Amino acid sequence: MTKAMPDPPHLTAHTVLIDVDETITHTRDDSFLYAALLDAVASAHGIDATQADRRIRAVCDPNNEDVEPHLAALGIEMTDYLHALVEAARPHVEAYADAVTMIRSLHETGFALYPATTNGRGACMAKLSAAGLGDVSGSPFFAELFGGAQVSPEGKSGPTFYHALLKRIDTDPRHVVMIGDNPQADLAYAKAAGIEQVILPRREQPQPWIVEEDGGIYVDSLAIVPEFLEFRRC
Repeated sequence: MTKAMPDPPHLTAHTVLIDVDETITHTRDDSFLYAALLDAVASAHGIDATQADRRIRAVCDPNNEDVEPHLAALGIEMTDYLHALVEAARPHVEAYADAVTMIRSLHETGFALYPATTNGRGACMAKLSAAGLGDVSGSPFFAELFGGAQVSPEGKSGPTFYHALLKRIDTDPRHVVMIGDNPQADLAYAKAAGIEQVILPRREQPQPWIVEEDGGIYVDSLAIVPEFLEFRRC
């Protein structure tokens, strides 16, 4: 049974983990990620896209692994790759305005924000840049930017990801809020790792917030999230 809250939930934390895809941004076409890598390799070696594709696939599987550890073998600089990603992302990535409002407010209040994403670090930076929340040098709103594979080799595929992320940022799960759109990857896995405070955007629901049986707090707009959170000093 769904339980509607008569008053806003009250959460306390000093750290907020935030998913990227469908939480902060919507990507119309992810093919820009490989197109950017192709352009970077082609430009670095003065070759065409077909030759660049062969060079890439001789080094790694771009469809099933993080390409960033292979950039040196591909003969391209990280900065060149990031610039290519950021430029390629702009036509394909759009921000959710409610998420941008939430992030700016939480940062201003003093919360430490970290990405909890399956994206690689470069893709994360490119998408945040398209949302107006960063550039190739990083994001002023996040304490650190890292990709899913940098947190755990399997990415966000189970509770192990959250255990590794909490260890990386040296944070007690009791003082953390997770925000993401997926009831399995962002809610169930986070809860299995001890993160009990989880918020999910469900932008089409008629109620401002609902607490579901799965323990998630579902909101019609992430812009109201700062109303729920009390900042707890470490």
